[in-house]
Amino acid sequence: MKNLLRLIKMSAVMIAAVAFLSLFYALYMHGVLSPAYVFTANFYVGVLLTVAGLLTLVMGPVFQFFKRDNLLDHSTFSERYMEEREKARIRSYDLLYLGMLNITLTAVIQLILSFII
Repeated sequence: MKNLLRLIKMSAVMIAAVAFLSLFYALYMHGVLSPAYVFTANFYVGVLLTVAGLLTLVMGPVFQFFKRDNLLDHSTFSERYMEEREKARIRSYDLLYLGMLNITLTAVIQLILSFII
């Protein structure tokens, strides 16, 4: 539950940051304040996070395994590899959930604003 609340908070912060940047971009480049830029940018960020989570899930600890390579480590190859796989799996699921939450929260906000406006 604590992890879910952390991901929701992180997704809301990312949505707000991307919304601010996309409004600034729309005002500077096109001279209009349009929510279309906000929602499109947030959907793209959500898709990128989801793809990054999928790639991390598929690739596993390929890129992280040889960081901790020292001569005094007495653990076996499988012990170290299982630890790294578990960390990579947790990181990939966090990225997947963050991307899906980002897309879902953006869609809910867009739906609520379409009823209001």
